[in-house]
Amino acid sequence: MINLAKGARREVADMKLSRYACYLIVMNGDPRKEVIALGQTHFAVGNKVRQTIAELGGTMPENLPTPKVSAKKLKQERKKAIAEK
Repeated sequence: MINLAKGARREVADMKLSRYACYLIVMNGDPRKEVIALGQTHFAVGNKVRQTIAELGGTMPENLPTPKVSAKKLKQERKKAIAEK
């Protein structure tokens, strides 16, 4: 639900956008709006980070190995082991 003028409310559907769709919306939006300006900064910084990684010959984040066990799961197991002592 969103609030409209004079106390009216309306239900709107949630949308799940791809990263590229978000990029297109943000980069073509009005930077005077805070959320658009923050999004433009986010993508600009991300692009600079990726460019620097490439220049240094590093491994791009999407090419890093994926751990077999999540950090959250490891933390839970550690808490459980401590509690059992």
